[in-house]
Amino acid sequence: MVRKLYSEGSNKGILGTNIVALDSRGYLSVFVEAYCEAEPLFDVPPGAFQPPPKVWSSVVHLRPKNNLDVRDEALLWQIVSACFAQRRKTIHNNLRNASPDVQDRMDTSGTDAGELLRRASVDGARRAETLTLDEWIAIVKALAPALD
Repeated sequence: MVRKLYSEGSNKGILGTNIVALDSRGYLSVFVEAYCEAEPLFDVPPGAFQPPPKVWSSVVHLRPKNNLDVRDEALLWQIVSACFAQRRKTIHNNLRNASPDVQDRMDTSGTDAGELLRRASVDGARRAETLTLDEWIAIVKALAPALD
């Protein structure tokens, strides 16, 4: 699968941790890293489009992979979504305001956002874009240890 992505996404986060810095990752970056091997092919200048965007674009080859090491993928994506809901907030604050499903899971396991992040060895003062895929998986495993 080959996709064109604006360089603000492709060169600053969409390709995962092997290619770019983590500080501008988003939900899509985590999703691509979880399910694909991403290889940048070439850049496309703004003038190649009408009207020209203010950013360069990149063409990226995405190869599916099937080795995501988490049993409750739905919970993973609920947590990732909750933590990216308000990008300027810390993951601790975003988890405290997570969906009712995530809140119910925390209540059932007898934990709150701070304790969950401590169990996963993730600093709650960080922002979502700084977490690696392994750290997201650690949060899920800390919330649902009986599944793993």
